Amino acid sequence: MKELSTTFGIRYINLNIELANYLVEFPFSERWLHFNRALDEIILKNKEQCLIIDNTDILFEEHLRIDPVGVLKNASKYKKLIASLRARIENDYIIYANPQAKEYKKYKIDNLGCYVVNLEE
Repeated sequence: MKELSTTFGIRYINLNIELANYLVEFPFSERWLHFNRALDEIILKNKEQCLIIDNTDILFEEHLRIDPVGVLKNASKYKKLIASLRARIENDYIIYANPQAKEYKKYKIDNLGCYVVNLEE
């Protein structure tokens, strides 16, 4: 993703680092309350119209109480986003983590309303 950013001159955001830096000042149990403001500061208030969002694992943290893909889709209403997920694709689903993990999420690709590119192929 960094190479893509450099090649096309698109602003690169490491979301894990940016969100962690913003949320670290709040008690762990209250971080979910500040998530929307943090995301606004990082993505929506960014001057660039197109952003590359990488290292998105923090979005899957259970304590944030959010739908990771829903959050990215909502932000994409205001900015053009290229986002990466450390997920796998199986039978037309994007799957993050293993079913027994707290972070487990499964999304039907046809229901996402966005382009999905499998970089493993």
